[in-house]
Amino acid sequence: MHSLTELRLEITRINNQVNIEHYGYGVKSQKVFFINDQIILILAHNRRVSALNVLDKLGHDTRDINAVLMHSFKERLRQCLEEELRLDISFVSKDYDTPTETATTVIMLKKPLGLGNDTLR
Repeated sequence: MHSLTELRLEITRINNQVNIEHYGYGVKSQKVFFINDQIILILAHNRRVSALNVLDKLGHDTRDINAVLMHSFKERLRQCLEEELRLDISFVSKDYDTPTETATTVIMLKKPLGLGNDTLR
């Protein structure tokens, strides 16, 4: 079992690693929170994929491309967290706000981590 600090660092590392794999660069900054010992929340400031910015400026709708990228990212993040940290994950949800370049990832575990107190940390 990892300590809370070790687990936070490992989740941060894995999230950054998956960003590099998918987008060619890591996150600018990120924070990991634990909620009620069963929810992991990742807030990350990311650069947007340059090609999508070009398509947007040319008037093309990039929603479908964004959805495919997000789905693929969630699958890979889940796989890495389950394999490397042995987390038993119920689901992974992710949203990205283009104007602020902020990604929010919510990971719901099937059972509590057993790290103690049921508060936001």
